[in-house]
Amino acid sequence: MEPSNTGIPLKSVYLKGIPSLKGRKVSLFVTKELSWKWLGGGVAISKMRKLIEAKGGKVVSSGIIVWKKKTGASSEMPRIIKGLTDPFV
Repeated sequence: MEPSNTGIPLKSVYLKGIPSLKGRKVSLFVTKELSWKWLGGGVAISKMRKLIEAKGGKVVSSGIIVWKKKTGASSEMPRIIKGLTDPFV
């Protein structure tokens, strides 16, 4: 099944195809361009969390990185990256 032809997000196709994440720690993040909270970043994180937990994985951190056209990544990026990587060091 080609994700681009079905309207199914690629992340869902990939995560559903993984046999197991049992006992694995997972950090996840999404990127988006508009910073308004109601534009889906949290929804995407929630859906990925459910898929990961259904495969036996444990989400230990998550973050939303906002990209701005003129300035690039959000000034919050270093804090978000630290939060994503700290559980693994």
